[in-house]
Amino acid sequence: YLKEIIAIQEDAPFIVGGNCQAADIAKYIADEASLNNKPLTGLVLLNGDLQEKLPYPVSLFYGEKSKYNPFKGNSAASRKWQNSFPENELKFVTGNFLTYFSDNSNFLSKLPRSLEAFQRKLKEC
Repeated sequence: YLKEIIAIQEDAPFIVGGNCQAADIAKYIADEASLNNKPLTGLVLLNGDLQEKLPYPVSLFYGEKSKYNPFKGNSAASRKWQNSFPENELKFVTGNFLTYFSDNSNFLSKLPRSLEAFQRKLKEC
């Protein structure tokens, strides 16, 4: 996948994202981009998992009501994650698993703020 992205983007900065199982693929692509010094701006994961510090910014999204949200009803776990990864974002959106792009979800209104944060971090480098 990275070769295809680079073929289109060449040296332009890019963001990788994925939902659920595709979040693992997106993380793999981001890791490969980082290892190969490609201009990765950030990683967006929906219902993904992040357990280690990464050399690029990450926005992690979960549906507030999703059965896959490990932070649902557990504000202590949310604070612990945010303290462990202060350079990254943990965001909760309305809705449930598989409803991120529905009219009732606020994911698409929250995503631009994450992309803007990625752009600011890119300018700082």
